[in-house]
Amino acid sequence: GGKLDVDALAPVLDHLQSKLQERLDAHCGRVEKKVDALEQLEKRNQQACRRKHETVHAVESKLDQVEIELRESCDRLKKAERKADEGRRELSNEMFHKAENVRQHVDQQVNGVLDKIRVIGHAQKRAEASEQHRQSKVDELESAVGGILDELNQMREFEGPGADHVVEIC
Repeated sequence: GGKLDVDALAPVLDHLQSKLQERLDAHCGRVEKKVDALEQLEKRNQQACRRKHETVHAVESKLDQVEIELRESCDRLKKAERKADEGRRELSNEMFHKAENVRQHVDQQVNGVLDKIRVIGHAQKRAEASEQHRQSKVDELESAVGGILDELNQMREFEGPGADHVVEIC
């Protein structure tokens, strides 16, 4: 022996090579499938990440929008509160002025009534004074008339032609 028979080995080598090739192909097929699956998984992960980023971005922009709206609402509320305070102050001022006007009007009316009472009092005093004056005049007149009547009666006592004529005249 000693000499290797290459021609005899060729079919064995060919067989081994085809077996190896089959195994290699099967292995490569499995690796390619795994690579495809990994690529699909990577695509899905990228899509999920993109969706998460979009969702986060949407949520952040919505939060920004809500924050802006809240700030605007707070500003509007503060303005409304300021207007309400001003309104309350104006209303209380207006009520104060109205009350003051009413008070002044009532004062004027009361003063008017008091003036009328004073005028009536003065008129009454004048009336009383003029009544007293009238009464004194009446008294004077009565005493004058009484005096005249006395004198007439005294004249009657005179017997004389002119006495009756004087009484008739009076």
